[in-house]
Amino acid sequence: KMLRNLISKASHSKIDQNKLNFGSFGFRYSNTKIQDPKVIFSSVWQKLQKNHGGNEFLRFPKEIIYLSGAPGAGKGSVTPFLLKIRGLTHPPIVVSDLLNSEEHQKIKSESGLISDSHVTEALFEKLLEPECQNGVIVDGFPRTKVQVGCLKMLHDKMYELRNEYMDTDIIKNFRRPKFRVVVLYIDENLSIHRQLHRGEQTRKHNEEVRKTGEGKEIPERSTDFNREAAKLRYTEFSKHYNTLLDLRKHFPFKFINATSTVEDLQNKLLKEFQYQTSLELGNETIDELSKFPLMSEIKKHSRQQLIRRLDDYQSHCTDLFQVVNKVLQKEFLPILEYHSASGFSIVRSENRIFHDPMSLHMVIDILTERGYHVTADKHIERDPIKVNLKTGEITNKERRVFVFHISFPKTILRHDTMYSPFNNNR
Repeated sequence: KMLRNLISKASHSKIDQNKLNFGSFGFRYSNTKIQDPKVIFSSVWQKLQKNHGGNEFLRFPKEIIYLSGAPGAGKGSVTPFLLKIRGLTHPPIVVSDLLNSEEHQKIKSESGLISDSHVTEALFEKLLEPECQNGVIVDGFPRTKVQVGCLKMLHDKMYELRNEYMDTDIIKNFRRPKFRVVVLYIDENLSIHRQLHRGEQTRKHNEEVRKTGEGKEIPERSTDFNREAAKLRYTEFSKHYNTLLDLRKHFPFKFINATSTVEDLQNKLLKEFQYQTSLELGNETIDELSKFPLMSEIKKHSRQQLIRRLDDYQSHCTDLFQVVNKVLQKEFLPILEYHSASGFSIVRSENRIFHDPMSLHMVIDILTERGYHVTADKHIERDPIKVNLKTGEITNKERRVFVFHISFPKTILRHDTMYSPFNNNR
């Protein structure tokens, strides 16, 4: 429903196109220059080759997240969180900031129009900086159909470069490209409300800073103090979103409802960006790793398999099963009871019953069924029993020691932590 409303609003918008494109970004896109994505991309790529010395030096980030959102959707609040969960250290690339160079300021002063070619070139140059290589978030691209076309061609070109240098020493610089598109959505009324509320809070903060001299003023957006301007920004977003829809056919595309709290939005992003093998690794790597099953697959029937094994022990190895159970009660249980509050215990045993590997399986399965987590190791320990005084040769006697590491839920003895002899905060 949200998607239909957003698309419908963009399609039926009657607002002046120049005003729509100008919005709050400080620049407009030219509608009079070249509009063929192939021509623009080819021109930009040739400039990149010339500026950087050829294809082998055109090394783009391994992961690029294209983040878009309705005004007031919380993009600024969640960006640091998104950087953290993806392990990205480079600040987000805000496209409007890239267009503040002297060259672009001159273009804006002369015509007020920034072409798709200029925007695309500015972004691609930024992406080639070494600091961006591990991944970046891009805010504000693509915004036009031409830019969408250039983005798809960049992705294809990155794959071409990877194939070109596959059997060379520099293949590590041309990693499998991972593009993702994330759109944060709220409806128009909530967007306007949040924008105006943000303006009110910003103004109060800045007045307090000027009054007390403490803190730092926050830049004020003119659109945060005017309802019509705030509405215009939302309409611009709707129009911009319409251009993004084509990307759903090519890249992972996530539309996230940002109506609720920041915490809820972060949880949605965490779920969306959790580790996904198919998006993180190359196809050849995935094929090799898939030979070993996922833990989730192993665990899927673990309970049923455990029950089957226990029944088999009782049916086909009755005597050994009963002996092992008696050893557990006699040797293990007293130690477990003594350490019951700690949640962990180590049991060392030299019982010869464990020389039979089947008995070790039984111990693990019995304790697992009873709610414990257990691992078992066999150690060979050597005790000196005789020394040849002439040669210095030492004769040892070997002992097999079986060590069981057993963990279980801790017992909480007290909840009052205000005072403890081991706590310095008295």
